Amino acid sequence: MKSQAQFVVDYLSQRVSQLEVEKAALLHQLDDAARQVEELKLEAKNIGSEVAIGDEKK
Repeated sequence: MKSQAQFVVDYLSQRVSQLEVEKAALLHQLDDAARQVEELKLEAKNIGSEVAIGDEKK
């Protein structure tokens, strides 16, 4: 029969594993979000350039 301490150790080990999985998922989401931000910045810069060119033509 497992001691109470062993149950606690087993529970905490399982919880650490779950948190590591959650951490990996969050880091992946963060990478995706950072990539989207960079894409949006580039898109905004391109739109800004197009607007500036359009203003010059007027």
